Amino acid sequence: MKTKFKFKFPNPYVLLLSFLFIACLMTFLIPAGSFDRETVEGIANPVVVPGTYKRIDSTPVTLGLLLGSISQGMGESSAIIFLVFLSAGAFVVFNKTGAIEGGIGVMIQKIQKAHVPSSVVIWLLTFLFSILGFVSGPDALIPFTMVAVSISLGLGYDLILGLALVLAGSGIGFAMSPINAAVVGTPQSIIGLPIFSGMGLRVAMWFVNTCVIAIMFTIYGNKVKKNPEKSAVSDVDTQGLSLSKEISSYSLNPRQIGVLITFVLMFVFTVVGSLKFGWYLNEIGGIFLVGGVIAGLIYRLPVKEIISGFVEGGASVAGTALLIGIARAIQIILTNGNILDTIIQSLSGPLSSLNPIVAGIFISIVVGFVHIFITSGSGLSVAMMPIIAPLGVMAGLSLQATVLAFQVGGSVLNMIIPTLGSTMAMAGMARVPYGKWLKEGWKMAVPVVIVCWIFIIIAVLTGY
Repeated sequence: MKTKFKFKFPNPYVLLLSFLFIACLMTFLIPAGSFDRETVEGIANPVVVPGTYKRIDSTPVTLGLLLGSISQGMGESSAIIFLVFLSAGAFVVFNKTGAIEGGIGVMIQKIQKAHVPSSVVIWLLTFLFSILGFVSGPDALIPFTMVAVSISLGLGYDLILGLALVLAGSGIGFAMSPINAAVVGTPQSIIGLPIFSGMGLRVAMWFVNTCVIAIMFTIYGNKVKKNPEKSAVSDVDTQGLSLSKEISSYSLNPRQIGVLITFVLMFVFTVVGSLKFGWYLNEIGGIFLVGGVIAGLIYRLPVKEIISGFVEGGASVAGTALLIGIARAIQIILTNGNILDTIIQSLSGPLSSLNPIVAGIFISIVVGFVHIFITSGSGLSVAMMPIIAPLGVMAGLSLQATVLAFQVGGSVLNMIIPTLGSTMAMAGMARVPYGKWLKEGWKMAVPVVIVCWIFIIIAVLTGY
């Protein structure tokens, strides 16, 4: 009898290590090259000077650099790794108090009593995370991954929907945000546009795409709720994330209410600190360290148990930290091999001869491809925008439309890019294997990309 071949997605460690070795091979096959760079006032990183690309001596990766790349990658990603460790530890401490599970149980009780459809809850959570991504970015929301997953499980959905709510939901808010400093403000300042100008069309694009992603979440959620066996993660252990009792049995005592108030204050400090004081991963990690300790003291947990909670939480995400380090190592290899500028130069070449609409879509595709290797939005901006902007103008695009196309390519696919630390961190904390997330995540991403292309077409036709 013939057996039907079924593709099995590789283990995420195997996948990223394969990317790492491919990156090494590329440094031997692709000619090394470099653009001149200059310092521009108001921009932290040196900016590429258009028309200065030149070939340089080949610098293939040495064995020593390859062997040290993962350690170096973990060092350069230390802020996000320690945020994952500290937030996972804090979550274990919160779990020891029963406040998170109790709070979610009581919330679902009230939802059921009010006869609020679960699909409405999905839409509300999608817009909540999208708005938070809009103002602060998905990295700041990594610690709330496990809460989103617990809510999803409590509503009768699965781990993937919980991950999607926080990863794709906040990702859409960040990608479409008109106040995104990395892929809107920096590109505009590089080419001389007023920073955060052209806000109207971007806000419309954010709203429409948040609705689109909410529809995709609802379709997936209804499918899983109707047939739980269709969930790709039905075999994943959810102990510690799912509710352990009947919904009707949940209640909160005064100490647990105090713990929940602490959790909400952590959330408030994270958002306000990011917006008002420029706090980022290091400060947010500190918020969760302090918040976890305070929560344990409010519930009168022994100090030894609070400490063990942080240790247990850190141990549970050690594998995720390694994935983040490997993902970063790929960019280190390509940078040291001096082939990124060659790739950018080669991909940008055909741009000036294209129709304006095709050029706009082509820019988003090219930027999206390069973004796999340059995961920093601001780094991508200073590397590509000085080259793309004049070529876009030659193709008939306005500068604002060029920035819009760059914004789409430089952020929309963040939710599924395996070399992005926050994506791997959220997937790891949600206990969703990357391959299983990608299987569903790309289905959610494709409609968003199509809508973004429609907005690029609108931008071109209206002279945006």
